[in-house]
Amino acid sequence: YHAVVALRAARAVRTHVALRGAEALRMAALRSKHAQLGRAERLARLGSFEWNPQDGTLAWSDEHFRLWGVEPSSVPPTQALFLQGVHPEDRALQQAAQEAALRGEAPYDCVFRVCRPDGTVRQVHVMGEVLRDPDGRVLRVVGAVQDITEARAAEAALLEKQRLVDVLQQTTPLGLWF
Repeated sequence: YHAVVALRAARAVRTHVALRGAEALRMAALRSKHAQLGRAERLARLGSFEWNPQDGTLAWSDEHFRLWGVEPSSVPPTQALFLQGVHPEDRALQQAAQEAALRGEAPYDCVFRVCRPDGTVRQVHVMGEVLRDPDGRVLRVVGAVQDITEARAAEAALLEKQRLVDVLQQTTPLGLWF
């Protein structure tokens, strides 16, 4: 009888060890994927968020915190923290885009400025998807926010160069060839 119990116990221990080893491998793979996603977000200057308008809960990725100029996880993300970061002149625009998306009239897609605590101002593009239950009630909003400051500056510089070329073409009797 003791031998049977000992064999069953040994088998149970081997099974337990094998399951823990498999779980450890899955957790290591998950940590690796999470780190990879974090690096990709940093490189793209792209943060992500999930917001439940019903209870106000909000979750931000580390890069979303950085876009707002806040150390990741140093404070809980709240609607007040979000709105504090939105440039005062852009709050109405952001609110209108958010409300239209919640009503189902348009996708949540908005460009606005963010004022960081250190005084720097960045321009961001926010895109979100409103998830609804079968009855159409809003469950949550998931989305991404990307820093587009440099892209907008490059676009403005290109437009200015084009404007100068146009002025040259209109005021110079010689033709320009490219």
